[in-house]
Amino acid sequence: MKSFVQHAIVPVHAPVAALRGRALVLAQRAAATEALHASAARCGAPATFERDANGAPRARDGWWWSTAHTDGLAVAALARTRLGVDVERLARPRLAAARAHLARDLALLGRDDDRAVVSLWSACEAVVKRAGVGVAGLPHCRLIDADGSRWRIAYRGAPTLVHVHHCEQHVIAIAAGDAEVAAPVGSTELEASA
Repeated sequence: MKSFVQHAIVPVHAPVAALRGRALVLAQRAAATEALHASAARCGAPATFERDANGAPRARDGWWWSTAHTDGLAVAALARTRLGVDVERLARPRLAAARAHLARDLALLGRDDDRAVVSLWSACEAVVKRAGVGVAGLPHCRLIDADGSRWRIAYRGAPTLVHVHHCEQHVIAIAAGDAEVAAPVGSTELEASA
């Protein structure tokens, strides 16, 4: 039986945008938690979420979960398979360093515009979150291929399907093996990556 990923997208509203530092991170985490609860309600998953000693999400009753947030948007996903989710602003600072790090994969993608750089970075970050290693694993990610919103990224040689979408000024990447991604909870429209 095919596994499905249920996810929710929650805007981080304008008053939050005026926050800085720790207050901003806490507001973004609150929006990610709201998205996680919306996803759980939609698919009947438990509404209690725990982390392990390293801060990684811990599966409960066969449900895996992941959250991500950035300026303006928070995302959460749940599935009956290990998964990782990432969200990045398209206007991400320090694109030159990311572009240099991803040069080989961008050449395979056939593009190196800002949208391609942020999309590839986000896809790789979702994969390392799925692997449970965090950003330290990014150098071990390689693009295998990309077909619309379905990208395959290898982490240490093991391929993972990543669904890459654009939502307003953000990139959302969900890595969940061969699981299908359901329509998001919320009213925000997703656009397939091109």
